[in-house]
Amino acid sequence: MIIRPGLWIGPSATGRNGHLDWLRYRHGRQLPMTLVADELRSAMWAEDAARRVWELAHADVTGIRHVVASRVVSRPELASYLARRYALDAKLDVHHRRDRRAPHLGRVELATRYTDALARPLPSVVPDGPLGV
Repeated sequence: MIIRPGLWIGPSATGRNGHLDWLRYRHGRQLPMTLVADELRSAMWAEDAARRVWELAHADVTGIRHVVASRVVSRPELASYLARRYALDAKLDVHHRRDRRAPHLGRVELATRYTDALARPLPSVVPDGPLGV
């Protein structure tokens, strides 16, 4: 089995590796958070993703399994939501991929062809509604 998850959001083991860690680091040093506006990701909570990977590892399933979120979100949308959720005074510095020297992935939205219970989308980090968008 090959498991391909989306972007996991949560504290990392070292406190320095994940998107949330990066936001906290930049906030703590009063640095702007430079984000690419036209980059979208399938972002999910790390606990939900880890649980799904565990379930897949113990299930009688095979193939390439994508662990997907219920929707994709832009990097600025994700950073804004996390800043509100964790009370970070975010100073977002938003750019576009086309203006950067190094290429970026752009829209990364995982999809799955499976229909079993382990293929259902996990909740997006950014909820629909008043707290999200």
